[in-house]
Amino acid sequence: MTPFDRFVLLASLIAVVGCSSTPAAPSSASDGGDAATSDGGAPDGVAETGGSDGGAVICDSQFGANVCHGIVDPTTLGSGIHAVPSQTANGKPGMDFFCRPADPHAYSGVALLHFVGTLDDPELDNAFPRLACSLGYAAIAPMWENAVEVGVVCDPLAQAQQATCYGETRRAILYGDKPQIPPVDVSTADSIMNRTATLLAGLAAIDPGFSTWKDISDQFVVKDFSSFILSGHSQGSGYALMLGGDFAAQRVIMLAGPDDRVDSGKPDNSAADWLSSFSALPPKTPPSRYYAYYNDGDTVGSVPQYQANYDLIHVGATACDFVGAAKPAYAPACRRVVFPAGCTDGLNAHGDVTVASFGAPPTCALGAPANDNQFTWRFLLTNP
Repeated sequence: MTPFDRFVLLASLIAVVGCSSTPAAPSSASDGGDAATSDGGAPDGVAETGGSDGGAVICDSQFGANVCHGIVDPTTLGSGIHAVPSQTANGKPGMDFFCRPADPHAYSGVALLHFVGTLDDPELDNAFPRLACSLGYAAIAPMWENAVEVGVVCDPLAQAQQATCYGETRRAILYGDKPQIPPVDVSTADSIMNRTATLLAGLAAIDPGFSTWKDISDQFVVKDFSSFILSGHSQGSGYALMLGGDFAAQRVIMLAGPDDRVDSGKPDNSAADWLSSFSALPPKTPPSRYYAYYNDGDTVGSVPQYQANYDLIHVGATACDFVGAAKPAYAPACRRVVFPAGCTDGLNAHGDVTVASFGAPPTCALGAPANDNQFTWRFLLTNP
C-alpha cells in the first residue's frame, strides 16, 4: 500500500468518526453511530466524572447500552513513552482509549485489548471496543508505535532477511526486543506491552468508578490473559495474533490482517518465519479460538495473503459470508467472516470491518447504513 493510499483511507475514517475529542455520540440510529458531537464535548444528558490522573469519563448510550469511556494521553502515564502522531488526527498525537459498562455490576469478567492499524488513533477509531463495552466487557485500545509499517521496513530486504524481519520488527514494537531494523527504534518503555501496562495501572485513578481496573491490571502484569480477548485491525491484527501465540488468551480476533509474507504481492510469496513456525511452537492460545473478518474487495492488504496466513495458523477453513442482521445466524463453527466480492473501492473495503456500518457495493462507503457490523462483531466476541 502506498503512503497516498494510506492517507486517503485515513481521511475517509476522519470523515466517518469526526474530529471530536470524545468517542462518537449516539446517532439517531440504534447502532451507537459514528457521528461526533459538533464541539468535541459531551452531548446533552451525558454524565461526566473525573479521576485524579485523567480527563473526563463520559457515560452515555453506546450501541443501546450505557457505557463509560474516555481517552488518556499515554505520555502522562510513565517515563519513556513518547507521543506518536496520527494521520487520522491530522498529525496530532494519538490517545489511548478505554471503556467499560456504566454499571460496574454488569461487567462480564472479560477485557478486550484492541490494537488499531498503522497511523490510526484509538481516540477516533474505537467503534469495535465500544460495541464490546456495550456487551459488558471492559476494553482498552492503547496508542502504539504505529507510524512504522512492518511491510515498509521488511519488503525492501533480500528474501532471507525479509523472512526474519517481520517477526523481529513485530517483537521490537510489541516488547522492545532486539534486533531492530531502522527506522524501528522502540525502547521497552515505548513498547506495546508497557504502554498497555501503564494505561491499565493508571485507570484506577482515572476512572475510580470502576475499581475492577486494578484487577485487570494485576492480571496483565502477571501475564494472565485467560480473561482477555486480543483483537486488532490491519497491522494491529498481527500484534493480537503474536500476543495470542505467546500467552493463552480467551480468543484472538483479526480484522483485515495480518498479511506478513516474504515477497509480498508477488505470486510466489511465502510466509514470514514467525508465521511459518507459529503452529509448530505451538501457540499458547489454541487455533480454535482464532477469528477473522475481512472484505474480499480489500486492496490495502492482500486478501490472498490473509487467507494463506489463516490456513497456516489453522483458522477454521470455511469462510462464512457476512450477515448484516440477526437472521440467518452464523454457524457456530464459523471462524472466518468475509464480505463477498462486490466492493470495488479497496480502501473502503479495508476500513469497512472497523466502522459500525458501511455502504452497499460498489463503493461500500465507510459509515453508510446499508451494512451493519453489530451482529458480526457480537458473533466474533461472543461465539462459544
